[in-house]
Amino acid sequence: AEALTRCSKGLPRRAHTKLLAMVRVVAALAATALGASSSMNPIRRVVSMLQMMQKKVEKEADEAKALHTKFMCYCDTNEAKMSKKIQENEEKIPQVESEIKELKGQKEQVESEITAHNSDRAEAQEAVDKATSMRAKDQKSFEAEAGDIKANLDAIRKAIPAIEKGGATEFLQSRIAARLRKLIAQSQSLDDSDRDDATAFLQGGSNIQPGSAQIVGILKQMEETIAANLADITKTEDEAVKSFEDMKAAKEKEISAATKAIEVKTGRVGELAVSIVEAEDDLKDTENTLEEDKEFSSTLKEKCSTAVKEYEVESATRQEELAAIADTIKLLNSDEALELFKKALPSMAQMSFLQMDESEKEMKQEALQALQQHHTSKAAMSPYLSLVAFALKGKKANFDKVTKLIDNMMSSLKKEQGEDDSKKEYCASELDKAEDEAKEHENDIKGLKAKIEQLKDSAAAVKAEISELEAGIKSLDDAVAEATDQRKKEHDHYTKTAAQNQAALELLEMAKNRLNKFFNPEVAKSDDDLNFIQTKQLKSAGVIAMLTNIQTDLKTEMAEDEQEEKDAQVEYEKLMETSQNKRKADSEAITEKSGALSDAEEGIAEAEGDKKTSGAALLAVRKTISNLHGECDFLVQNYDLRKQARDDEINALDKAKAVLSGADFSLVQTSSFLTRRG
Repeated sequence: AEALTRCSKGLPRRAHTKLLAMVRVVAALAATALGASSSMNPIRRVVSMLQMMQKKVEKEADEAKALHTKFMCYCDTNEAKMSKKIQENEEKIPQVESEIKELKGQKEQVESEITAHNSDRAEAQEAVDKATSMRAKDQKSFEAEAGDIKANLDAIRKAIPAIEKGGATEFLQSRIAARLRKLIAQSQSLDDSDRDDATAFLQGGSNIQPGSAQIVGILKQMEETIAANLADITKTEDEAVKSFEDMKAAKEKEISAATKAIEVKTGRVGELAVSIVEAEDDLKDTENTLEEDKEFSSTLKEKCSTAVKEYEVESATRQEELAAIADTIKLLNSDEALELFKKALPSMAQMSFLQMDESEKEMKQEALQALQQHHTSKAAMSPYLSLVAFALKGKKANFDKVTKLIDNMMSSLKKEQGEDDSKKEYCASELDKAEDEAKEHENDIKGLKAKIEQLKDSAAAVKAEISELEAGIKSLDDAVAEATDQRKKEHDHYTKTAAQNQAALELLEMAKNRLNKFFNPEVAKSDDDLNFIQTKQLKSAGVIAMLTNIQTDLKTEMAEDEQEEKDAQVEYEKLMETSQNKRKADSEAITEKSGALSDAEEGIAEAEGDKKTSGAALLAVRKTISNLHGECDFLVQNYDLRKQARDDEINALDKAKAVLSGADFSLVQTSSFLTRRG
């Protein structure tokens, strides 16, 4: 028993089964040798115990093989899965990177197209605005010119019947005659002779008789020319209006198409931005998963390789043990050995192992030689077979120590089972805890992703609003500058026109005064006192009346111009005030929205940081889960088999202990018997 204790120290855990089997053989041999009350052949009992031990070892071999096969299936299955998953992720990473690059390229292309559409729309709108402004000016110019031509044409058409009827004297004193004189003087269609005759007629100094066909012919010629001129400018105006409307329709179509394209492509930019973020997240997740899978695969390969080596060593050792047991059974169970034992052991009731003769020693020596022959190529016999050899050599045995050793081994097996129970409970608890923590981190990351997208959308919306406000301020500034320039031009035109009208009034007054000196000397004024002249109706009611009417019309026009100037200035000042208030409000809105944009960007940065932290924590938890699987999967999956194997070993030890207890009692009986014989 002391030798057994020494040999058991330092053995690996998987060797305990073999050691316990040897202990049972030793106990059986001792019980057989000392069982004086038994009538069974002691050698036959030894052979029976060796056969039982052989079956036990074979059963353990089958169980170990089944366990190893199951574990290798686990290794092969998971290694194949890991290899396939690693390969898929390694192939996926460049694909996702390429997808991200393509999405970014598409986003840049669409943004560039949006910029081009904005530029095209702005150019088209600017062209429409310029064309509209020019069209308004041209229309105003046309209306002025056409009105003047129509007035001239009307004057001619009224003059012709008046002259044809012989009412030349009354006609020459009318406003129409004054307009005709001015028209004839400016006409480019008359030759000098006709112009001189017509001018002389209208001034009343011509020898041409009223109703003369010559003057009527000149006027009709002028009527045709002026009518043709009016038709030409009207046609030109109509063509210009149609051209403007066509251009405006085309530009508005361009603007509408550009606006629609901007709206569609802006939505596309948002979709691409979301796809880029999702692809980048997918890339990070794939890289993290690939790293975890490689680490788990490496750990799994190492454990599987170690298990294969251990199983090979254990299988070889067990085969050596079975071969040694088989050789020993063969040797002890041979016909020669049985015949020899019959002669050497004539009566079991009168012998014991303490009275072995020379033949028994030879049989033991042959058994030992058989054990040693099985290891001729080995440097030393295995510890288990050494225990059998030691039992065969021994003459005495202290079964109390053997029993104590068995108790210690049973305690060790129970302790190991308790450790497995605790480890299984620990694995289940830690895996649940780690998986709950991983789920919590995944939910946090999902929430942070949604928050980031929401903040990015808010930031983009605020940026768009700021850009729109800035564009509005710029447009407002341009409009104010244009309105100021227009107001200045209008004021300059008013000032110039007022001066010209005032000069015309003074000139007309001088003309009236000159006529009065001749026709009405009593109302004439000196050239030095022409201000505030109150015109007196001439008896002739002629040219002077016409001049007075012109003065009245001119004064009315001057009063209207002055009122229009005042109204325009008031409207301009209101426009400036409104524009200033609008600009101030927009500037304050930009400041406020810039603050909101800054808050959103800070929120995005903070959420990105939290997401990164949660991602790192999730990676750590996943690594912990992977380590727990590597540490616990084999134990959890084979827990029942390991427990059953230990239970079987404990039962075997119980039986061995019972045999040893019986052997101890038989030893007492034998000792008493030998004492009585003595």
